[in-house]
Amino acid sequence: MEKLKTSLKTAKKHLAKSKIRQKILSFFSPRNRFVIGLIIATVVASYLMVAYISIWQYQELSAITDFLFTKPEIIAYSTVTMLTLTVLVISIIGNWPLSIGIIFSILTGVMYANAEKVDSRNTPLLPEDFLMAGEASALFSMIRVQLLAVAIILIIFFMVTSILLSKKIKQKYKFKFSKKYTRVLRLFLILASSAGLVYHTDFLRNQFVGNYMKVESLKTEINAYNQEENYRINGFVIGTIFNLQAKKMSEPENYSKNEVMKIVDKYTKIAEENNKNRQDLSQEKINIVYIMSESFIDPELARSLADYGAEDPIPYTRSLMQNYTSGYAASSEYGGGTANVEFEALTGFSNYYLNVIPYSGFVSHIKNFPSFTNTLKNNNYTTLALHPFGR
Repeated sequence: MEKLKTSLKTAKKHLAKSKIRQKILSFFSPRNRFVIGLIIATVVASYLMVAYISIWQYQELSAITDFLFTKPEIIAYSTVTMLTLTVLVISIIGNWPLSIGIIFSILTGVMYANAEKVDSRNTPLLPEDFLMAGEASALFSMIRVQLLAVAIILIIFFMVTSILLSKKIKQKYKFKFSKKYTRVLRLFLILASSAGLVYHTDFLRNQFVGNYMKVESLKTEINAYNQEENYRINGFVIGTIFNLQAKKMSEPENYSKNEVMKIVDKYTKIAEENNKNRQDLSQEKINIVYIMSESFIDPELARSLADYGAEDPIPYTRSLMQNYTSGYAASSEYGGGTANVEFEALTGFSNYYLNVIPYSGFVSHIKNFPSFTNTLKNNNYTTLALHPFGR
């Protein structure tokens, strides 16, 4: 009897082990292994995207390895961002290899544009630059043909490889998935990845106040006033996310709509007093020419830098200044940052009170930002901007 009980227990154990083994084997069925493989491949591809972006951005082995292997928090954040974006694209297109190929191709185009901008302007590609894509043809004379050829070859390589890989997978793995289940899953992943992308990037897009932020979770810092340094330290992914939305400014004391309106009323009265004997712009149309020359300065003011001797280098300009209305403008920037000076000249706003670079920080996000040109347009003027480059 005891032997029979022992035999039954042994049989039960073997049966239990057999069931567990069957469950394990069924879990690792060819179809499930295929799905698990795709998940792992997607994660790996997302990391490779971050590495690929870094190669284009830094273009020096020491800088690339330093970024990839000494900043784990930043790399992890960037990889999760690319993973979420990749899942979204795959869910929309419904083809894994083709989606990966398209993403790498787009990254190639974007990083090529970034490399060209850094080479010519020492400034990274910012989100608002995409609004100027229609003007790209005017920059063709400045591009490096060899680098453009490399970018085109890489795009062709990624697309051809993804198409061939897609065909190969369809031929080798002929698994049948429920269309209804697949559609529901894709819809769920689209919603989940979209929500995840918004949530994951929220603190970089919206929780920045002032011109400097220390990000403890990423063990880094962000300087809104130096985008070149921002992108160099934190990489292209974080730099781009940070600049997607206009940044908040810290409010001064007693800041409210009523206080602002008091200031508006004060200067409106001053303007009315000063303009009461002046002719209204709408009564007589005159041509207004606004010249911004970032390379011109009165040499008399710079004699300590370059002594030009006894003869005045600008006698004609000097005669115009003596015979017509003239004056000096106090420039807030020297040796670069001329767009900031142009902002001050066109708007009357001082950069002293701003915590970010105007055109990258908020102007591109605000419609009809008050400016000299908008005032003229409101008085039925036609405005035209000209640049001497290439002319």
